[in-house]
Amino acid sequence: MSAPVGTTGSAAAEALTQVLIGNVAWMEEQGVALPERVRLQLVQHEEAAGATAVVAAVSGRAVALLVIADSVKPEAPGVLRALQQRGVETWMITGDSRRVATALAKQLQLPLDRVVAEATPAMKVQMVQQVRQQAGNRQLATLHPATDSANAGASASTASLGGITSRLSPLRDSIAAKLQLANRRNATQQQGRTAVAMVGDGINDSPALTEADVGLAIGGGADIAAQSADILLLKDSLSDVLVALDISSKSYYRMRWNFVYAYSYNTLAIPLAAGVLFPATHSLLPPWIAALAMAFSSVSVVGSSLLLWLYRPSKDVQGIKQAAAAAAARM
Repeated sequence: MSAPVGTTGSAAAEALTQVLIGNVAWMEEQGVALPERVRLQLVQHEEAAGATAVVAAVSGRAVALLVIADSVKPEAPGVLRALQQRGVETWMITGDSRRVATALAKQLQLPLDRVVAEATPAMKVQMVQQVRQQAGNRQLATLHPATDSANAGASASTASLGGITSRLSPLRDSIAAKLQLANRRNATQQQGRTAVAMVGDGINDSPALTEADVGLAIGGGADIAAQSADILLLKDSLSDVLVALDISSKSYYRMRWNFVYAYSYNTLAIPLAAGVLFPATHSLLPPWIAALAMAFSSVSVVGSSLLLWLYRPSKDVQGIKQAAAAAAARM
């Protein structure tokens, strides 16, 4: 706002009107008093519709209450159910208030203990690290009962030996050390199988997208989120998250199959090329046939990989897309 022509600086400052717009916490920091009826309306809107209430104040006095709400994507409940059926533990981390997050969680049928509200970008990064640590600890805990039972069995065996125990104590200690080392290696391998994926589309999500093992950015979101993610979904559709996970799983399966196929092929072909059948046939494999066999090995692996083009979304993904399209048509 500019000052009127011909006024001094102090007069221009007095002519300015202070207008504040923000959430309730920020308005209280600015010293704006909110009437009790405004607070009641705010709670009603947030709990009923999962909306965020924004207060407008003029000259330190609240004059308007704005309600802003993001509608839940039609495919969101179906995507969450499909992820849970695939054994994926899902969390919702949002910067909205606790009331808004609770209302959205009820719509999505998401447990409240997996909902984090009023999260800043730094808190989202911490939550990614915490979820990864919790998953690793649960996997480590599955190894402890086996370790304890093994130790108990070793103690019982030691007690039954009586006086021979002292002679076998070095061997026992060596075996115990090897068991502990094997358990640590198994725990490390188990922990390495735990991965955390983060799905987001906003600027505040970009640090968590970078911290996660796999970051997926929704198309149509902020550019910095797309740059921070490992996978960019071109369409603004949550069901493509399931497609990305399915393609990743099938690609990994295809790589393992290619490895087994190439290893088996070479195991059979190399002895033939070396003349393993010469004592029986008295003939060697011509070089040009060996060259063709080697080329066929590479071509077959490439052809096996190209079979990924035949991928089609699973029935549950197709059902989610059809339901979302029908819901969008009714709006």
